[in-house]
Amino acid sequence: MFESVCRKLSIGMGFVALAALFAVIALCAHKNITDADTWLHLKTGEYIVQHGIPTTEVFTCSVAGQKWIDHEWLWQVLLYYLRQAFGGWGLITLQALIIVTFFLILLLLGYRRDRIFLVAFLLFMVALVAPTRSFMRPDIVSLWFSLVYIFLLWLFLKRSWTIYALFIL
Repeated sequence: MFESVCRKLSIGMGFVALAALFAVIALCAHKNITDADTWLHLKTGEYIVQHGIPTTEVFTCSVAGQKWIDHEWLWQVLLYYLRQAFGGWGLITLQALIIVTFFLILLLLGYRRDRIFLVAFLLFMVALVAPTRSFMRPDIVSLWFSLVYIFLLWLFLKRSWTIYALFIL
């Protein structure tokens, strides 16, 4: 009887810990954009929309006119259009949404009812280092897509159509 109560209490405390963790993650991810690269991406996106993809450096005085291969042009255009449509809050909300879904997928990958407190603790440890990489950058979106890909593999690996869906993704 006592073991049953302790198990239920442990599971309940695990869910409380997870709820608190996700509330903190959502609040921390919903922050102003202070990363200088994000502003460069926005300005480059504006330039691409107005003039096309640049082949030479256009923003710096020290290497102006030098050859430049903009490998992040699609992200820059999408970011520019998002800001045009929804303003700065749209960028901040997208940033928070990406980070929260990132942690949600990590939770789903590691979830087991009997070790929920351990999963919450590990997610908390990841959340401690996440603010250094949680800016609106193309690499965080690439990481998010990779995690979604791994989650789909984990979720549907035993079904025959999975290989074709993953090929399309």
